[in-house]
Amino acid sequence: MLAYRELAEAARELNLVLVAPQGLNDTWSTPGAPSRNRDELPFLRRVLDDLPARIPHDPARVLMSGFSQGAAVVWHVACAGEPRVKAYMPIAGVWWRPMPETCPGGPVNLLHVHGTADPVMPMTGRRLRDTWHQGDVREAFSTMTRHNACGVTPTVQLMGELVCEAPPCPDGRMVKLCLHRGDHHTNPRWFLDNRDWIAQVLR
Repeated sequence: MLAYRELAEAARELNLVLVAPQGLNDTWSTPGAPSRNRDELPFLRRVLDDLPARIPHDPARVLMSGFSQGAAVVWHVACAGEPRVKAYMPIAGVWWRPMPETCPGGPVNLLHVHGTADPVMPMTGRRLRDTWHQGDVREAFSTMTRHNACGVTPTVQLMGELVCEAPPCPDGRMVKLCLHRGDHHTNPRWFLDNRDWIAQVLR
């Protein structure tokens, strides 16, 4: 991620510092997934503890993002709650089943991006070796909108190649689902296309 030039450039344009933790054995562990036997929350919280001594930054402006299984971790953190993270932007990955019906953390700002033709983590999820089952994107998003006490009628916007729907939420919280017609990939342009959302949730 640190060598991903376009991502670094997008972060600079958004006035953000790019921090890329490395998962053990180059993967991440989440409940229900094949790699599920460790708790990533204490590790990521230690990363947040460590940041002030290493990198000057505004602790009130922390955006957590992840791709694929990293996105599943972001959903996990968003549900558990981490007060130092102001907003979450997972890409192409959600909770694995059994998905939570409620979240112990408080309301969150969350923007999820997913490809409608994603064969790796399909919109409706998929079963792996009759043992593990990826979650459904719309079901996860519906859970998060209920968790945030959002309305059911979203505003629909075209953001570059993304079609985004954002239901109205109380207390200034903002949740958003952005879909594209592509497969399992990420694109730094999506952060720039949603710069207004990022600016609002990190202010």
